[in-house]
Amino acid sequence: MLEKTRAIALKYGPKVGTVVLMAGTSAVAFAAEADIDGQITAVGTKILAAATAVVGIMLAFWGAKRTGQKMGWW
Repeated sequence: MLEKTRAIALKYGPKVGTVVLMAGTSAVAFAAEADIDGQITAVGTKILAAATAVVGIMLAFWGAKRTGQKMGWW
């Protein structure tokens, strides 16, 4: 199981990093305005939300693929 998890992380890790970087870049640009402390917190929240969404979507697709293979759909 650890090998499968590692393989998935190696396969999708760079994609997750790219999405988080894109979300973080726009969030950091937003934080460049006034009230830095509050906006830094907002940036962290946005980055965490984006990363969580990406991981959730990846897990959903992985689960669907695995279910499809077990059911003989593909």
